[in-house]
Amino acid sequence: VSTQSTWDLTAVMDCCHSGTVLDLPFIFTANEQNMQAVQTGQVAPQMHVNPQFNLAKMLKVAGEMFKAYKTGGWQGAVTTGLHSFFQ
Repeated sequence: VSTQSTWDLTAVMDCCHSGTVLDLPFIFTANEQNMQAVQTGQVAPQMHVNPQFNLAKMLKVAGEMFKAYKTGGWQGAVTTGLHSFFQ
């Protein structure tokens, strides 16, 4: 997807049955037509609003993970994030 700035997103996913993977504000359907449009630089396919996205919850979890990282390193941050996110 082309934007004014170039963004890279790297995600390591342990996908479970919830199907949420990354709770982002928009949904991209990676079907053949949309992927071809992205790869050839054509007009980006329409993205749909994700009704499950909750910015307040994401910011709360991020804050809790940052505090845990300062005291427990990345292990503390991951543990806290998982616990907070699934509450």
